[in-house]
Amino acid sequence: MSGEDTKSFTRKYRPVDMKSYVGNSVTKKKIESMFKNKKIPQTLLLEGDRGCGKTTLARILAKNLMCGNPTEEGLACEECKSCVLMTEKFILTGETPLGLPVYEIDITKSNSKEDAAKIVETMRVKPMGNKKKVFILDEIQRASPEAQNSYLKVSEEPGSFLYIILCTTDPEDLIDPFKSRFNSMKIRRPGVPEIVERLEEICIAENIQYDESALKLIALHQNRVP
Repeated sequence: MSGEDTKSFTRKYRPVDMKSYVGNSVTKKKIESMFKNKKIPQTLLLEGDRGCGKTTLARILAKNLMCGNPTEEGLACEECKSCVLMTEKFILTGETPLGLPVYEIDITKSNSKEDAAKIVETMRVKPMGNKKKVFILDEIQRASPEAQNSYLKVSEEPGSFLYIILCTTDPEDLIDPFKSRFNSMKIRRPGVPEIVERLEEICIAENIQYDESALKLIALHQNRVP
C-alpha cells in the first residue's frame, strides 16, 4: 500500500463521532449521558498518554456541541451544515471550520502569559446568534503558570456560551487552582480486542482478506506506549 493510500485510509476511517470512536467505553457512556440529559460541563480536562485519542475525542465533543439539530439522544445529527463542516474541515483535517466559533490551539506554540491574554480575550466575546463557542487547548501542561492563571479567571465564570476542553499528557504540571476548575476524564488507549474488532470491520468493508492473528499483531504494536 502506497503512502497516499495509507493517508486515504487514515482519513476514511478516522473516528468522527461517538459510535466510531474506539475504546474508553465507560467514558463514552458518561459523555453520551451528559448530552442526553443536557448537562454538559463547560470545562473539561482530558488526561492520557500521547496518542491515546484525546484530541480526536475533543473534536468529536466540539462537533456534538456545535450541532444545529441534535438527535433525541442530544448527539450530533451528522447532517446539518455545522456537522458536515466539523467533520470535513475540523475532525478530519484539523482546519478551523469557516463560520463556526471553534478553536483548537497548540499550547506548545502559544504558552506565554501574553498568548493566554489574547486567547482569553477571544473566549469572552459572545458569538453571534445562539451559537456555542468551543476552545480546545491541546498540551495545556506547556502553558506557563502565569498563563494558567489567566485561563483560571475565565474558567471560574465562563460565559453561558463558552466551552473549554483541555488536553494533557501531564496533568500534574497544571497548577491546582486551575486544574480544580475542570471536570477530569482519563482517556486510555483502546485495548487489543477493541483494535482487532475495528480492523476486522475495515477489512470487511474494503473486501480485504485477513488473518485474525495478523490483526492481533498489528493491534499489539499499535497499543504500545511510545
